[in-house]
Amino acid sequence: MDDTRVEKAIAVDAAGDPVRAAELRQTYSRLLAALDRLPADMRTTVVLVALQGLSQAEAAVVLGCPAGTIAWRMHAARKHLSKALRTLRPKPLPRRVRTADLSAELRRELCEAGLPVPVMP
Repeated sequence: MDDTRVEKAIAVDAAGDPVRAAELRQTYSRLLAALDRLPADMRTTVVLVALQGLSQAEAAVVLGCPAGTIAWRMHAARKHLSKALRTLRPKPLPRRVRTADLSAELRRELCEAGLPVPVMP
């Protein structure tokens, strides 16, 4: 995704570290795509509160709505954005193999290879 917003954010946040830049590029691209899909009033609320640093009361004055509406929009936006980013989290590791699950043949192979053989409980 060639988005100047992503590139500008990476230039600031990666501080010249190419590994960090690669990590951030995927996260920022996904985040901005999710932000762009928010309804306009919710997106504007997020920009004012989360990015511009306005309080919810100040954002309510700017947008001409109750502060409770701003709080609700922020809550809904967080849920939506969190869901969009959830797929970036690492998958849980598979369950540990219990020593009882190891066959006699596998135990022998491990032993022959010089690898540690788990002790059965």
